[in-house]
Formats: sequence, C-alpha cells, structure tokens
Amino acid sequence: MRGHEEEGRIYPPLLMLKYGEVTQEDIEANVEVSLTFSIEYEMENSVSHAIEVGHKFLSFYLLCFTSVS
Repeated sequence: MRGHEEEGRIYPPLLMLKYGEVTQEDIEANVEVSLTFSIEYEMENSVSHAIEVGHKFLSFYLLCFTSVS
C-alpha cells in the first residue's frame, strides 16, 4: 500500500504468479490439472477525499468565473 503522500500517481498493476509443474507421466496419464484465476482491486474511497476534490473544483471554477467577469 502506498501512503497519502503519493496520491494522484498511477502505478502499474502488480502481477503475482504461482505455478507448479506437470510431469510427462501426468500428461500421458491424462491427470486433471486445476487452474485458478483471480483479480483483486483496491481503491481508497473516502468522503473527505471527495469533499476535498469538490472544493478544489469549485474554487477553480469561481476563479475562472470572476476573471471572465
């Protein structure tokens, strides 16, 4: 997890692989092999962050509006 000091940055996804080996004997014996795939997504979503973003947007909008007026 990254801290709040690194907000606003986009990082590439983390890929973790776990694997095993299938022997030639297993292939010839037609042994069933299980395969599992899963995705985990995590995002911080807080009300205070939404209020902060809204406040910044409105401040910028008002600044633009007053400079045009």
